[in-house]
Amino acid sequence: MKRNNLFFVIAVLIFVVGFPVFASAGLDYQLTYTSLFGVNKVLLVVNANIYNALSAPLKTFISDLERDRYNVSLIKYKAGSAEDLKNYIKSIRFLKGAILIGDLPYALFKMEQCGEDVDGLLAQEGLDSYPADAFFADLNGTWTDTNGDGVYDTQTGDIGQEIWGGRLAAHALKDPAMSEVALLADY
Repeated sequence: MKRNNLFFVIAVLIFVVGFPVFASAGLDYQLTYTSLFGVNKVLLVVNANIYNALSAPLKTFISDLERDRYNVSLIKYKAGSAEDLKNYIKSIRFLKGAILIGDLPYALFKMEQCGEDVDGLLAQEGLDSYPADAFFADLNGTWTDTNGDGVYDTQTGDIGQEIWGGRLAAHALKDPAMSEVALLADY
């Protein structure tokens, strides 16, 4: 009975006071929603520039996730590096997954030898590295930039992914008929 009262008090405080804005270790964000119930914890990170325009689709998405028994936390991302965002993700206990929405930071990774098919594809696209969202899902491995060029090139320790992750980003798509927000909302 006391636990239910605590949830009620917290919910009332959040409703009356509003959600706090945080700036922690370089990450500037605002926690805007947290489910009161759910079994599997999932984090939604949305770029602040498109957050308000995606309000209705986000409510639907959160409702769908909660119906599937997810405990959802939603943050409005304002600024910070990929490392800052990863550290925030790592700080969430019992997290099962994270979904990044909009133009958010990413980690670049370069493998010396990816294999003939991957090396050829990267070379064909004029690339020698690629965005690696596995960086955000590997919560206890070590990612290293051995030559200091800003691109991770070594992954050691436990290199398995502890959480699942995904990214919904449409800012780089060139569709003159639809904006980034419209593309994301349609998705």
